[in-house]
Amino acid sequence: DFPVMSDTVFIWDTMPLRELDGTVVSVNGWSVILTLTADRHPNDPQ
Repeated sequence: DFPVMSDTVFIWDTMPLRELDGTVVSVNGWSVILTLTADRHPNDPQ
């Protein structure tokens, strides 16, 4: 049972953005995070 993080999208993976050498990207001291999501209601225009 996974917790629902959002009522509008499915969130199924989160990871840090990395350089080609594997180091985590940092912008002004902040790590950049990439999240994979999908619309929970793809057929509902609202």
